[in-house]
Amino acid sequence: MITDPETWLTENEIVEAVAEHLKRSGWEIRQTCNTTQHGVDILAARGEFTLAIEAKGGGSSKPGSHRYGMPFDAKQKRSHVAVAVLAALGELSRGQHRAALAFPDDPRHLRLIEEIWPALQKLGIDVYFVGPDKSVRLGMNRPS
Repeated sequence: MITDPETWLTENEIVEAVAEHLKRSGWEIRQTCNTTQHGVDILAARGEFTLAIEAKGGGSSKPGSHRYGMPFDAKQKRSHVAVAVLAALGELSRGQHRAALAFPDDPRHLRLIEEIWPALQKLGIDVYFVGPDKSVRLGMNRPS
């Protein structure tokens, strides 16, 4: 879990870490998108299942943006979680893929996901959390 606000990860780093984690877990990565591209951030396949993952980072990585190089504040993180959940619901509605989300493993993202965790579980939406060392964990279970 991030304790130093200077150790936040960009969306591109989240995508890279989760894609590598999935590869090691036997998934085929069919697509990854960076912050300048449109589309599903990660599209992975294993057997008959495809998984569409919407990822969000912990700060702005876009040169020229007002907050470039700075971590997102609590309101921005809340907005990004809402946008990611909307994207996941869209994937489920289209019925082509299972849906998942990926966020930095920081206290604010954890609290936001914890609030909606029961609903995400009912819908079958997985959540990946990425630590500052780019370790990836699935769901709300904290490492022991």
